[in-house]
Amino acid sequence: MKNTHLFGLSALAFSAIAAYAVAAYPAWAEGNTYTAGTIVSYNGHDYQALITHTAYVGAGWTPAVTNTLWKDLGPSSSTVATPVPTPAPTPKPTAVPTPVATPKPTATPVPSCTYVTWTAGVNYPLGTVVLYPPNGGFYLEKAVGTNGSDATIPTISTYYWAPTTCSGAATPVPTPKPTATPAPTPLPTPVPTPVPTPVATPTPTPSCNYTTWTTGVNYALGTIVKYPANGNFYKEIAVGQNGSDATDPTISTYYWAPTTCSSGGTPSAGLPPKVVGGYWPYWPTSQIRIRDVNANYNLIYLFAATPVGGSPGTTGAVVWNTPGDGRGAATNLVADIQYARTVQGRRIILSVGGAGNGMSFPDRTKSQNFVNSIVAIYQQLGGFDGMDWNTFEGSQAPDTSEMIWISQELKRIYPGFIITAPPAPWNSVDKTFCQAMVQAGAMDYAAPQYYDGPNLADPAYVVSNIADWVTLLGPTHLVVGFGVNNATNYMTINQAVTTWNQLKASYPTLRGGFDWEIGTDEAQGWQFANTMKPLINP
Repeated sequence: MKNTHLFGLSALAFSAIAAYAVAAYPAWAEGNTYTAGTIVSYNGHDYQALITHTAYVGAGWTPAVTNTLWKDLGPSSSTVATPVPTPAPTPKPTAVPTPVATPKPTATPVPSCTYVTWTAGVNYPLGTVVLYPPNGGFYLEKAVGTNGSDATIPTISTYYWAPTTCSGAATPVPTPKPTATPAPTPLPTPVPTPVPTPVATPTPTPSCNYTTWTTGVNYALGTIVKYPANGNFYKEIAVGQNGSDATDPTISTYYWAPTTCSSGGTPSAGLPPKVVGGYWPYWPTSQIRIRDVNANYNLIYLFAATPVGGSPGTTGAVVWNTPGDGRGAATNLVADIQYARTVQGRRIILSVGGAGNGMSFPDRTKSQNFVNSIVAIYQQLGGFDGMDWNTFEGSQAPDTSEMIWISQELKRIYPGFIITAPPAPWNSVDKTFCQAMVQAGAMDYAAPQYYDGPNLADPAYVVSNIADWVTLLGPTHLVVGFGVNNATNYMTINQAVTTWNQLKASYPTLRGGFDWEIGTDEAQGWQFANTMKPLINP
C-alpha cells in the first residue's frame, strides 16, 4: 500500500513535469541569418546549419529541402521546465479593516500609431512609420534625401531609418506610389587658373570600366558608375536586397563612395568582346580559389546551383552548392568573386543545373520562385555577372516562353546581366530553344559542348556543326565548348588549336571558347588557358 502511494505521487510529479515540455531549439524562419552549427526546429525535426547563410525571404531554402545548408538531426527533442511547487498553506491572520485607498488619476492611454507596410522602391516622406515584413519590426524615417527615403531599406540605412515601436492597434495607411527621381541641375564647376609648374610625367594609370548611372537601376557590388548630373564617378561599396537598391550615389554614403576613373573611363558592356571561359565545379575537395585561376580566363562559370528537391525541381527554386575548402575556396569564395570581378576584370557566371539536374517551369509561380532564388544566391555571393542555363538535357523539352521571361526579368533586375547556355550540338530541340532565346534578346550566346560523347571532339565534326549554329544564331552569339583532356572523347591541345584556327578563318567574329574544366586544365599545366587565350583573345 505504501509503495502504491509513492508510485501514485511519482506519476503525478511526472505528468506535471511533462506538461511543461517545450521545444528545445528555436523554430526556423525565413529572413534570419544562421551561423554554422546553429540548431533549429522545423516541422517536428531538429536541424543543424552546415554553413553560415541567410534564409532569404522567398528563396524557399527550408531545412527539409536544402541538405547542403542543413543536417537533419532527427525528431525534435524537448526541454523540460522545472514545475513550480505548490506552496504550503499559511494560516490567515485575523482580518483588520482595509483602509480605503485614495483613488489615483487614470493614466491617459497612449494613442496607437499609424504605419504603412514597407515596399521596395517606394520613397517615403519624413516621419513615416513602416512595418518591415521580413522581420515584423517598425521603423521611423528620421531623415530625407532628394526623394524622401530614396528607396532605402530600413534594416540597412541607419541614416534614413531608426527602429521604433507601435503601441496599441496600429492602423495601416495607403502605401505611397514611387516617385520618379528628377535629375538635379548640374552646377558649373569653377576652373582654377593653372600655375605652370614643372612636374615629372606620371606613370599612366589603367582606365577603369564604368556604366552611366540611371534612375531606378540596381547595380552589383563593385560597380563604378558615372553620375550624369555632375560627371563624377562613384563605386558601389555595399549591397542590399537588390544590389544598390536603386539608391542615388550623391545621397547614399552607405552604398556609394566617390572614386576616380583615369582617362575618362570605358563604359562596361557586360559581355567581354572575346570569351575565354572555364567551368569551375564545386565538388573537388581541394578546389583552386577563384582569384588564383589562371589569369588568361576572363570568364568563370560557377558550377553549379541545383534545383530544390531534385530534378525537375519541387518549387522552382535553386540552391548554391558550397565548394570543397581544401585550399580555402569556400572560406574565401565571396571575397574572391568580388576580387575577380573588380580587380581582375573577369566575368563570373552562375551555372544552373548540370547532369541529372534538369528543371521544368510549367507556370509563372515556379518561374518567380526561380528568379527569387537567383536573387538570393546573388546576395549570398555578393554579386555575379550572369547565369548559364544548364537545366535541359537529352530529350527534355525546355519551357521556352517561361525561360525567356525569367531571363528578361533577371536582365531587368541587373542591367548588363549575361545569359548563356551550353546546348547539345546535334539536338534540334536545343537549337530551336537557343534561336528563340537569342531572337527574344534573352540570351547573349550559346556554347555547344564538343566533348564527352562519340565523335563530338572530332575537329572535322566541330567545324561542320558550328556552320549550322552560325546560320541559326550568327557568329557573335556563339562560343565553342572545348574539352581538352587526355581521355576518350576529348581533344588534345593541338586538336583544339587546329579546330579554332579553322573556325576563326571562316568566322572571325566568333565570340570565343570555353574549356571543361578548370581543375583539369590546372592539372595539365594550364594548357588551354596559356595556349588558347592568345588565339581567341590576342
